[in-house]
Amino acid sequence: MKKYIAQALLAVPVWFMLGSIGFAMCVWFAPPSRQFEPDTNMKTLISRHNNDITMTVQPQFSGNATDFALVMPFPSEPVVEEAPADIFTQLEDLTNPEVAFDDFIGLDAATQENARSSDGVRVIEERDVGDFSTVSLSATSESALITWLNNEGYEVTPEKQAIVANYVASGGYFVALKVNMDKADVDEDGFLQGELAPISFKFTNESVMIPLRLLAGESSVVTLTIYTLADKLSYIPGAEIQYSKKVDATHLKEAPALENYDAWKQWLVRNVVQVETGEIKADVEVLATIENRIVVPGEQPLVLNPDQLPKDTGVIVSENGMTIYTDETEEVEQTTVAQATSRITSGMVIVLAISNVVLLTILVANKNTPISAKK
Repeated sequence: MKKYIAQALLAVPVWFMLGSIGFAMCVWFAPPSRQFEPDTNMKTLISRHNNDITMTVQPQFSGNATDFALVMPFPSEPVVEEAPADIFTQLEDLTNPEVAFDDFIGLDAATQENARSSDGVRVIEERDVGDFSTVSLSATSESALITWLNNEGYEVTPEKQAIVANYVASGGYFVALKVNMDKADVDEDGFLQGELAPISFKFTNESVMIPLRLLAGESSVVTLTIYTLADKLSYIPGAEIQYSKKVDATHLKEAPALENYDAWKQWLVRNVVQVETGEIKADVEVLATIENRIVVPGEQPLVLNPDQLPKDTGVIVSENGMTIYTDETEEVEQTTVAQATSRITSGMVIVLAISNVVLLTILVANKNTPISAKK
């Protein structure tokens, strides 16, 4: 049986297995205490410090592990690392809200560097990382990349080749993953017995894009839960923000895996996005708001700036929550109001100070004036 590319993307844990390969949406059974009950378990974490970005994803797949194959594009050369095993369990518990979870158990990664090139494709590094065997590469020709993938046991459908070409033309990098049969939990026939472990990709870029284009296909709606972690509230326009709060000591105690992402005093945001795959023609950017707004489970969700969402991304604007518009104009207006208030306050202080001096002068003058003069 041929192995196929899982058309998954940077920051999008939606793992479409093409052809006849089985794909597990992984139905999420929520306990009664949960505030939100998604019908899928497709999640990712985007952590950003300036232009340093870490994407953590957890592929969802069932079936024979030898049939799993995944390729992800990046705007700069990524570093592939293991992620905390329970990161998404802990984030789910923290934002929706908490239940008991197992302690994090780390896995050792075996490194096997073997940079090599072949006619338009450069293999930068090959590594075993947790449950995966990974290959980092770049390409100067889309046909060369597709040929390489075919030779390595992947296959890209004709419908996806043009999209892959766009990422190659932009100078992108790629990471190809397969299941490491020696590390993953598989039975004697090669079938997965549990979930695949999370994996992280570190890279640099000025913006955070969710390249939805590789998800384009037949009309279907998928639900994504995208966590963002940054110095400002970072969000997807039109998404339902179910949780947003600055990380403090309590958060780190309840979700210790966050310490791996330098989360202290960063804004943790839970974005839930529905995407109509048949309408996808462009990627969507993760934005940062000038206003940090606290949202906790049990309160009304927020929908930020749906007007800034490109219409051809396939993202469905949430009808839940209160729509809030925040842009640079509003910031200027708020600054102007603040300045005006400050000026008024300063003026009042000056007036009061002058009044006190005048009053004090009168009192002193009256005290020093002879009684005969007063009469």
